Amino acid sequence: MNNLPRVALIGRANVGKSTLFNRLTESHEAIVSSIPGTTRDRQMKTLAWRDRQFTLIDSGGLDPVHDEEFAEDIINQALTAIHQSDLILFVLNGRDGAMPQDKIVADVIRKSRKPCLIVVNKIDHPGLALQAGEFAGFGLGDIFLISAKNGSGTGDLLDAVLKRLPKQSQAKPTMPQIKIAIIGKPNTGKSSIINALLGEERMVTSAKAFTTRTSQDIQIQFHNTLFTIADTAGVRRKAKIFDPLEKLSSRQSLDRLKNADIVWLVTDASEPLSNQEADLSRLIVESGVGLIIIGNKWDLIGDKTDKTLAKFQDYYQRFFAYLTFAPIVFTSAVTKQRVRDLLAMSAKIQVERFREITENALDKFLKVILSRQRPLKGRGTRYPYIYKLKQLSVNPPHFQLVTNYADINSSYLKFVEKQLRLKFGFIGTPLKIESKKLMLKGKNN
Repeated sequence: MNNLPRVALIGRANVGKSTLFNRLTESHEAIVSSIPGTTRDRQMKTLAWRDRQFTLIDSGGLDPVHDEEFAEDIINQALTAIHQSDLILFVLNGRDGAMPQDKIVADVIRKSRKPCLIVVNKIDHPGLALQAGEFAGFGLGDIFLISAKNGSGTGDLLDAVLKRLPKQSQAKPTMPQIKIAIIGKPNTGKSSIINALLGEERMVTSAKAFTTRTSQDIQIQFHNTLFTIADTAGVRRKAKIFDPLEKLSSRQSLDRLKNADIVWLVTDASEPLSNQEADLSRLIVESGVGLIIIGNKWDLIGDKTDKTLAKFQDYYQRFFAYLTFAPIVFTSAVTKQRVRDLLAMSAKIQVERFREITENALDKFLKVILSRQRPLKGRGTRYPYIYKLKQLSVNPPHFQLVTNYADINSSYLKFVEKQLRLKFGFIGTPLKIESKKLMLKGKNN
């Protein structure tokens, strides 16, 4: 976790905290909705303003009177945000005026003895500013009138935030960084794995599916490597999604594949694997990222013997037969068994994703595999002749077979991939292998 100053957005439900979070961080990471309780976990993101940085924390409504199912957990998350912050932005709805719930929140902030600024949101036009004076009665700090929707007043607010934060060195971390996305069906224990890694209840968890709604980044330093782990909402089949918030969350979860280095595909080891997990795994492979398959809830497997682990490994390997390169790790977020192994394995996979094989080593490798098995005909009528095997790029590793005019059979490309893995490793990362016809001068195709 970084050591930047922390600023927490605190307020009752539906005052626009998540909209303000998105506005200030210039992102769309916080899901915005008029439904109370949309935000459940603490959302954190580094914000840069006038050559300085701080961490902005979004939280759920500190609203003890609403009846959202996870009210107690949401309130605890907000209280933790207050405790961990260096400055509180008390966000209020300028259209509603001071509400009884606002007074309860104000008392909580006052008892924390943390520095505070009052942020009156939803002042979308000048006429609404006239009634903002009533918020001065809270006596919690200077008042700023803003509109998170159109951005007015937010620059002055950020200037005031910087004046009240301790100045720190903003040197950028030089340690290696790895971006991980946790993907899986609902209720497989993705957020529980995050909590187990952090050693705290960072994410709201429950036995109910779709507890996590917003994808968010959590940073963990492990063995001189900074891991940025994106916890995501569970992804179900589109035909089973009726809740509009769940649709937004599922789309956001799949979008995380675009920016990840490695994906942890979390499954419930106590339940049979499903077609949805097969579909998710194919999406992951198509995105070109590294992959670890996780069988979580290992603590729920009863009557274990010395053969139980091998039995489950065999079942998973047969189900994910097309993912032979992906390591399978069985974890328990409850007991923390093998949870930290995921970080060590991810660091190893990241090295494999950037592995470069020398031209000399590839020439020797090609001679060996050609002596073992020559390529069969593809779509053409001629037997292919392979001139060279080249590595074009890394992340993921990309290889090219240079041939004569004939196509290479897809089964031979798979053979080459298997031999590359046996010789050079590449654990946890997909390989891209293609063939290219060598165009000889004076010849037609």
